[in-house]
Amino acid sequence: MLTLIASILVFSAIVLVHEFGHYKAAKSVGIKIYEFAIGMGPTLFKTVKNGTVYSIRAVPIGGFVQMEGEEEDSRTPTSFGTKSIGQRAKVVAAGPVMNFVLALVLFLIIAFAYGIYGNHVEFIDENSNEYKAGLR
Repeated sequence: MLTLIASILVFSAIVLVHEFGHYKAAKSVGIKIYEFAIGMGPTLFKTVKNGTVYSIRAVPIGGFVQMEGEEEDSRTPTSFGTKSIGQRAKVVAAGPVMNFVLALVLFLIIAFAYGIYGNHVEFIDENSNEYKAGLR
């Protein structure tokens, strides 16, 4: 059971970072965000800030960032569809890029936390070639 809970928390953290990438990129190019959600299904918790709904959903699988013009044919200046191809590519690519950054950061934390271990000889048998060569 603990493994299941840990797996859900880790997966949710990965989804959070991924969706945050889309969110920040969309905001940076002036796209209106309707909702930032982690999970799917019925809403467990939500808050509204500056016109954006931030929610946690009941089923801890996936997440989404609902942007203006992503589904409908909106032609306002804050719509996804009215942005340049480069700006739309930035928004689409930001999620996977954030997953890569997360993996790199976690790798570096683990690498520096555990360090690099070298070989350490505890005992040399007197009948070994190493002992005869003078290694003590």
